[in-house]
Amino acid sequence: MPYKDILYDVQGAVAIVTLNRPDRMNALTLATHGELARAIDEAAGFQGKIAAARGGPATCSGSVPRGKCPTVTWTGSRCR
Repeated sequence: MPYKDILYDVQGAVAIVTLNRPDRMNALTLATHGELARAIDEAAGFQGKIAAARGGPATCSGSVPRGKCPTVTWTGSRCR
């Protein structure tokens, strides 16, 4: 499934996850949280490293959740 709020790229043994909401100063939404969890889960499938990057001038201006925030827990190398 393609991502909307992040960019995901693999370069060699490094998965690069970039926040891609520069128009909103990369503020995190519930959808962005879900995409980040999926990207981390996808990157856990190979023997490499994960690098986080920013898109645009802001690393992240905060979180703008609407509705109930999901609970994220780690089980081994997987995020649920």
